Amino acid sequence: MKPKHFIVQFAIIAALLILPVALLSWVTRSFLFGNSTLDINLHDTYFVIHLSWPLLITPGLILVIIVYLFKATYNHFKSSFQNVVLLAALPILNALTLNAMQTAGKITPPNAAGWTVYPPLSALPAQQDPLTLFGSMVHSVLFYIQMLLLALLAFIAILTWRNWKVEKK
Repeated sequence: MKPKHFIVQFAIIAALLILPVALLSWVTRSFLFGNSTLDINLHDTYFVIHLSWPLLITPGLILVIIVYLFKATYNHFKSSFQNVVLLAALPILNALTLNAMQTAGKITPPNAAGWTVYPPLSALPAQQDPLTLFGSMVHSVLFYIQMLLLALLAFIAILTWRNWKVEKK
């Protein structure tokens, strides 16, 4: 690969990783501007989300995968650099998904009795807490996303192996 081509590809990757971080930081007025939390005020609930690098880098990583998946598909997976970028980005996104799955498994109600719905509906039979139900649903969705990422990783690895050109001396 020529150095100019490598620099262009590296600039594309850097732009795809930095742009979502900058836009998210600018829109939320946080993280890069001094706040490390994102405050969401809904109807009767106030959520505070701690912004961390995995949360900020995930959209950029998804953009890198989408762009390079289209580029690799257009080139029929013949470009080894594009395949290597995909083979590097997919396990990182998979690890971040695993981290999100562990976080979703820790979602618990704020107190042991669950959230209070006004007016109290104590006459109804006991139901599963909606927050715990939401946590299990998010955990299931992230599990299937992780399986899809692993299948895509295996598919790209096979295509890379088939199209890898070994120079004979």
